[in-house]
Amino acid sequence: MNAFGLLGFVRLAWPHVNPGIPFVDGWHIRELANHLEAVSTHDHNGIPFCRHLVGNVPPGSSKSTITSVCWPAFVWGPNKQPEKKWLFFCFDPTLASKHGRQCRELIMSEWFQERWPVQILDRGETDFRNSASGFRYCSSIRGGGTGRHADIIVVDDPIKPANTQGAASVTRNEIDFVKGWWSGTVATRNANPKTTARVIIMQRLHEEDLAGVCLESKKYLHLRLPMRYEADTPCRTPFGGDPRTVDGELLCPARWSLTEVAELEKDLGIYSDAQLQQRPSRAGGQIFRADWFRYWTVNDFPPGVNPLTGEGFDELLCSWDFTFKDTLGSDFVCGQVWGRLGARLYMLERVYERMNFPTSLTAIKAMVKRWPRIGPKLVEDKANGPAIIATLEAQIPGLVAREPLGSKVTRANAVSYRHRAGNIYYPIEFKDDKTPEGHVRCMTGFPLAKFDDSVDAETQLLAYVDEQSNTLFDALAAMAKAKAPQPMPQEAIAVMRAAYPHKSLAEQLAAIREASTHTPRIT
Repeated sequence: MNAFGLLGFVRLAWPHVNPGIPFVDGWHIRELANHLEAVSTHDHNGIPFCRHLVGNVPPGSSKSTITSVCWPAFVWGPNKQPEKKWLFFCFDPTLASKHGRQCRELIMSEWFQERWPVQILDRGETDFRNSASGFRYCSSIRGGGTGRHADIIVVDDPIKPANTQGAASVTRNEIDFVKGWWSGTVATRNANPKTTARVIIMQRLHEEDLAGVCLESKKYLHLRLPMRYEADTPCRTPFGGDPRTVDGELLCPARWSLTEVAELEKDLGIYSDAQLQQRPSRAGGQIFRADWFRYWTVNDFPPGVNPLTGEGFDELLCSWDFTFKDTLGSDFVCGQVWGRLGARLYMLERVYERMNFPTSLTAIKAMVKRWPRIGPKLVEDKANGPAIIATLEAQIPGLVAREPLGSKVTRANAVSYRHRAGNIYYPIEFKDDKTPEGHVRCMTGFPLAKFDDSVDAETQLLAYVDEQSNTLFDALAAMAKAKAPQPMPQEAIAVMRAAYPHKSLAEQLAAIREASTHTPRIT
């Protein structure tokens, strides 16, 4: 140990790292420094007091300056461990080089050398060594470093935030690449399997980001410092934690005022809870709020309506989201049965499993057999969907290929009004299912939850219901405005027959008129 610790060193070194930029102190800097120091300090057997650390802090918290620049200089100098070998990784090679250059220049500065004369043998930005055999090597996660073995491995922002906020395929590719890199490339970079330490410093971006993967392993100490304090989930660790006690208290008012935080939250939108609160999913949900959901039991339905058989509903539909394969890391296949009563939609069954092509065929045929009154059977026109329709269209009537339009987020926002209005009902047993695969967890966590197959199947169905409603409302409006009686358009008749296959045309029209008094036209 030393006289002033990493925090004191950061305060003294700051003007040499960031000349002209005032140092804004705060308790969050102390906590981060204390936890990093616990990683680089070890017992008499050489075991670090903290071998595995995940630190989640908001952007702009000086985490990179503390972690990637000051910390290795502190360990080599004041902490008298110049033999320590470091590997640093970042999503951006330019940032990795910048932090490496700043660290090297700090160590070589006159201020540092006068106090701790560590001899630097080479002057590379991404790779430099000292005379005690210590080195600091940095790279992007798509760069090199595979031949190095280190005492401390640090990942400082492995994913660019924008890469988790666009197309779902881009997010999945990025997350899968980082997970593969971590479990493959980095897994064998330990200088000593018993003592090598690993640190992940990042803002949360997704349930399956690298922080989430490490925390799920139960091996990592978690330092979570949200922008606004959340009294129901306080962070306490053996080395400190979050000292705040008032719900909503800001992380560092001297750095971010209440107005500035509000503006930042507005700019980040649905991603603000991930990047600022260090939670991939907003408490209570983001696009779909948990308090909007309604739940049904068998006793909630009027006489003649049976949610176990589908009898009595105005309409039964099912919706399927298929995948290509059934490997352990692949997406799930999701099939849902829904019953409509007026403006209300009730999920009656949910199939959620990893399936290959043959088992997918078996699953949809079994669903149709269990629910013979189902009319439209929606299948996303992606992955195995087209092949399944081609295989079954001669055996099962009513298969409808659905081409997804727009992004997943756009589609979810377009139908969320139904949830907000309290028109969506789930089986009561869904309410307490907190597993990552649980439907409510998938809905409230979207778009940053681990799984989104349930959301895709549900939004596909709701969008279809909206489209059919619009077709019928347009037809009814045209008939109402006509001076002379007008025949029902064939397109509208086709929609009614698909929606109500077991009713006469007169009964279908009556049912549609009834539904139109409850459901607004979607524009």
